Amino acid sequence: MRSGSPSSWARGLVLIRRSNALRLPRERWWYALAAAIDVGALGAGLATAVAGTIGLFEWQLLFLLARPMLAFVLVLASLRHD
Repeated sequence: MRSGSPSSWARGLVLIRRSNALRLPRERWWYALAAAIDVGALGAGLATAVAGTIGLFEWQLLFLLARPMLAFVLVLASLRHD
């Protein structure tokens, strides 16, 4: 990461602050699910580093893809069905 650029946590906090300012509705289950996926990715990454097996590495890749895929599905679900 470049020097002086905000971390992803800081960007997340800015996003939450902006959504609060705009009074956008948000659902807490999304934050819990995203946190669970992040914890799973960290756990799979640590397990991959320790054991070094290809199976654990595949789990790591699955967790790394899960969060953006879930966000994409939630965006699609929010589109109007007219």
